[in-house]
Amino acid sequence: FVCAFTKACNTPAVLRSYDTEDAVDSLSTSNCKIWEAARATSAAATFFNPITVGFQEYVDGGTGHNNPVEIVLEEAKSIWKDAATRIQCLVSIGTGVPDPKDFGDNLKEVVETLKAISTQTEATEMRFCKNAKSLGVGGRYFRFNVTRGLGDIGVDEHDQKSLSGIAVASERYLKEPMVGERVQKFLCARSEQHGT
Repeated sequence: FVCAFTKACNTPAVLRSYDTEDAVDSLSTSNCKIWEAARATSAAATFFNPITVGFQEYVDGGTGHNNPVEIVLEEAKSIWKDAATRIQCLVSIGTGVPDPKDFGDNLKEVVETLKAISTQTEATEMRFCKNAKSLGVGGRYFRFNVTRGLGDIGVDEHDQKSLSGIAVASERYLKEPMVGERVQKFLCARSEQHGT
């Protein structure tokens, strides 16, 4: 499944390639083709127009769900009643944290900067980490998100210089001590699940 937003209500929607017990929810998305789901997740205003699937019009889930980890867990719980014990590892890979900018000279610039700093993705991350144990995935949830170096690379840039910049920022991120510890914990959790 993937997450997109309904254009009319601006609410998150799960586009699936399978049926669920929730007949109303499944009705609108169970016949969704994979290419339609992909288009819905890329229907960002400056790149692609919204797409209609079934009776609903969808736009990019990134407008409010660039980190859909909570929706992923809810989806798993709707499929398996024992989802918390079935989940071996829950991995969330971010698209990078925006680089900090000067706060600006006027109130509008300050507000825009603060909005950029307090992105939804990291707010979701903090909330989910705080509740991971009570949600049944404590010690098995891992988020990886490059913290600096991607701020000047636009989502539409795919030239060699941009790709090299992404690779360098990612390598630098993975070499950070705290990230290295998180990678080791992830590898240990995976090996415990597989008995290796």
